Amino acid sequence: MAAERRNIHVFSKGEEVGGIWQHGNVSKRRFREWLDYCWHFEREGKPVAWSLAERCEPGSVQERSVVGPTLDRTTADEAMPTGTFDVLTDGTWEPVDHSKTPHRYHPRTISLNSSSSSRRNATFADRIRKRDQRCLITGFESNPGGRSRALQAAHIFARAHLDRWRACGFDRLVEDTDRHIGNAKIDSVQNGLLLRADVHNRFVDHEIAVDVDNGYAIYDFSRAGWQHGERLGLDHLEPGSSERPLDALFRDHFWQAVLANVRGAAKVYDDEPQDDWANPDTLCLDNDALHKTDKGRLRLELELGSRLNHLIS
Repeated sequence: MAAERRNIHVFSKGEEVGGIWQHGNVSKRRFREWLDYCWHFEREGKPVAWSLAERCEPGSVQERSVVGPTLDRTTADEAMPTGTFDVLTDGTWEPVDHSKTPHRYHPRTISLNSSSSSRRNATFADRIRKRDQRCLITGFESNPGGRSRALQAAHIFARAHLDRWRACGFDRLVEDTDRHIGNAKIDSVQNGLLLRADVHNRFVDHEIAVDVDNGYAIYDFSRAGWQHGERLGLDHLEPGSSERPLDALFRDHFWQAVLANVRGAAKVYDDEPQDDWANPDTLCLDNDALHKTDKGRLRLELELGSRLNHLIS
């Protein structure tokens, strides 16, 4: 059963700066970290110490209860309460300005795992299936000896963003020495996990993410919250193993999910026809109707990167 759904809105100078669907078990400290990652809060052009002040009826400052900013050990790990909050200067309780941090959201698309795309990618999928044998988030298993289409090998870091992969130095963290992973190592099993097909789609859309800094907890940002509170199943892989997924990649994916859901980055293909975009194996890249919009062109760029980056990786 999904956890209780909580709606949190945050306001600065009367303007909403972030809103997420929250399913419990996010601490006040963690929530403030999310806001700090997404926004700069300032007054008269200078950074300020700020607090989250809960809006209470009739809404006077004297009747607000403060959440933060100095979170001691007794309050930092308390669950973020349900409600609507204003970002106010600490102590004087005056509205503050806000601007986006430089952190950029990078939309992604599902990386192809079929033999038709490349031998390297097919090897990646085979190795992930052999290593995991079940969905590492839901525990779903395919039939013994079968290659269930319900399970898919997922890249943690998208193949379409090869340049960013290299810029972040993730290739230098990979210890996998399999000869099929290429020079960039983006097709290493350390950049992958086996997921149920529907969970794979949601992982790519940043609806769910793994918080490695909270015991590999699954955070489900969707309204349903089906996977929220689960733990990533890594018991079959020892820490330090050259086949174990890298924490750095899960961490990068998690903060991308924060940008997508807390700061509210737009998804790539919300307004595009779903039947043509849904299956990357049958996607018609020459469909001119889909490429007349900015979102369509971005999706085309991502799809080409996913399909062709193996030639230079």
